[in-house]
Amino acid sequence: MVSLAHSGCGAETIRGRRNIESDMISRLQQAPDRTSDSTGRLIGKAGDRFALPILIVCLLFAVCQLAFNALTLDTWMDEGKYLMKGYWYLTGQVPPYSAIDPTFYMPLPFYSVGAMEWLFGIGYLPGRALAIFFAITCLVLVYLTGARIGHSRLAGVGAAVLVVGYPVTLTYFATATPYAMVSCLSLALILVLLAVRARRIAWGASGIILWALLFTRPDMLPIAMIPAGWALLIEPRRKIECLAIAFLTFLAASLATMWIFGHGLLDVVLDVPGLSQIATLLGAPVAPISRILPLTVSPLDPVLPLREVPIYFNQYFFRPYFAVSAIALIVIALRIYSAWREPGERRVKPIDLILAYFWITAVLHYLLSLSYCLDCIIPYTNYFLPVGALGVAAVLGEISRLTRGSSPMSAAFICLCVIAVVMQASPSFPTLLRPKTDKVRTAAMELAAQLRPNLSGTGRVLVLSDRVETAQAVWLAGGVIEARSLYLPTNFREPKPGLTPEDRANVDAITWESGFWNEDNMRRALDRDYGTLLVERRASYGDVLARTVRDGIPFGDVVAKRFSLASVLKVGDRTFELYQRRN
Repeated sequence: MVSLAHSGCGAETIRGRRNIESDMISRLQQAPDRTSDSTGRLIGKAGDRFALPILIVCLLFAVCQLAFNALTLDTWMDEGKYLMKGYWYLTGQVPPYSAIDPTFYMPLPFYSVGAMEWLFGIGYLPGRALAIFFAITCLVLVYLTGARIGHSRLAGVGAAVLVVGYPVTLTYFATATPYAMVSCLSLALILVLLAVRARRIAWGASGIILWALLFTRPDMLPIAMIPAGWALLIEPRRKIECLAIAFLTFLAASLATMWIFGHGLLDVVLDVPGLSQIATLLGAPVAPISRILPLTVSPLDPVLPLREVPIYFNQYFFRPYFAVSAIALIVIALRIYSAWREPGERRVKPIDLILAYFWITAVLHYLLSLSYCLDCIIPYTNYFLPVGALGVAAVLGEISRLTRGSSPMSAAFICLCVIAVVMQASPSFPTLLRPKTDKVRTAAMELAAQLRPNLSGTGRVLVLSDRVETAQAVWLAGGVIEARSLYLPTNFREPKPGLTPEDRANVDAITWESGFWNEDNMRRALDRDYGTLLVERRASYGDVLARTVRDGIPFGDVVAKRFSLASVLKVGDRTFELYQRRN
């Protein structure tokens, strides 16, 4: 009796195993195209056979659009700043984080574009070519990461299609600025945590990527929530060990960088929101820029009533980036619904951390930029938009999981492609910088051609102008400017009304040290320090320089007293004058 019972159970077990194996074989035969998910399992999707051709078309369009933008876009202050300072830093003509240039930006973007200029020559295109390289790499990383999050190649392609659908993204990704670089690093961090099976290597690499992000764009520090949350909430084993490996590699690379650049870079790091509060609690000295900003004002600072904050958030973030915002919200709703209906879904997934980072970073960038610029959130969003676009992969993955057959997922993908085409074609999605007839870049190049014979051996040039092309012309001509005159309006600070005499004395002492200027200290510097001036003579200047204008030029009384006219340059109907200090 006992032996027969055991024999019957064994037969049932064998038949059950055969049925499971037969079912697995039939499923693999129905879906031969497979994508590896984050756990290494192979998951096939019927629509994946079309993924590769669509991805190739998407990448070809992106390359053509990026190249067109790189060749036709005008330039502006930020791009010129990275190109000019990057070349001067790399060649040793200007020491960063010094009394000559107390910059409050991180070093990696400067040195990356500076290396391209050192290899291929001074100009706009070398830095833009590097940006395009990062942009294409970013799209490939979006695809690879999205394929793992959505468990299909088509989900990865969908995320890439949404990114390419934004003309504003392809605009800023084609300029010599850190937008594409930051997005590329952010996606690399996520992909490493998803795909690298040697977990110690993965967490060591994540610490290095975090270092690169901080020393590229410190406002991206909130991405630290992804590896931290991943280690504590998702990683199945050795949670504290993983977190410690990432932190120690990040700390070692950061300390080495600050040792190389010295105290000036430490001041920049200690001014990062979040780190500055921690440094204050630990008793670290306050960075000069943190001391100067609360005591001074600039005419460029916007004055915004609190009741208008939601209006501008809608106008400059939600409306131009409606698609990615709506998809991110849909994913959150789907995750809540799945957790409510299915106990197995009540766990933290990578997409939960990714979308939390997207929204936290969006709100922080919006609020922080309001202090100096109402619409800067339009370009800033492109630092983290490709990460938010991974929500597309999550939506397509959920549709595939919750429905039978490939039709619902294919229909959703087609709708996404239509949205991307509409966004590319419609002018209602704004950007601060569209390809159009050159103004700044053309003027800078024309002025540089005339300046080149006059700059040999003149040393650094102080540019007295409120237009960025004047400073960029000196760089294109092979010269070097006084760093604080790269764009004078943004560096002008004056004491707030009602300061005590003690505070007023502090302002005068640290304004120049912090890389800013006011009328009094600029007059003193012109009177004793500078040897070469480049000035544009015109009928009127903006508010920042208007009060100083004498005889058609800023600080004309000091210039007439201390300098002699060396040459007059003409660009169209504009007149520029080069002055040399009298012996």
